[in-house]
Amino acid sequence: MSFRSLFRLSSQPDDGLTQAEREAIVDVLHYCMYADKHIATTEDDLIEAAARKFDWDPKVSYEYYEGKSTGMVRLALSDPYARASFLEDLNARLGNQAKLIALQLAERVVNADGVRRAEELEAMEALRRSLMFAAGER
Repeated sequence: MSFRSLFRLSSQPDDGLTQAEREAIVDVLHYCMYADKHIATTEDDLIEAAARKFDWDPKVSYEYYEGKSTGMVRLALSDPYARASFLEDLNARLGNQAKLIALQLAERVVNADGVRRAEELEAMEALRRSLMFAAGER
């Protein structure tokens, strides 16, 4: 099934998110999925199910964005400077409510395969520190 058909095409989104926030949440979920360098079908399925709930902008191809997101995440996971920049960029694109949604979904992705690897735990801790500190929730 094409991702394009997963999203409601609405000029009046009702998910309460901006397109930048939707994209940032997808980045967060990919970050968690790729953190341990082991991609489980359950993780991918969870991301797909979460993405179905978004009112994705019909002018933006999800397939294109997914590829872009994967590239950004792989770079972030391979280079500490790129990771810091990636996390700062997430802060800039996510409002407080979207940060909470992103962290809740990220936790579900990390737990999806039933194994919590050290790399995933480190990625979650980096996200929590970055997003919650920025939201004033430390």
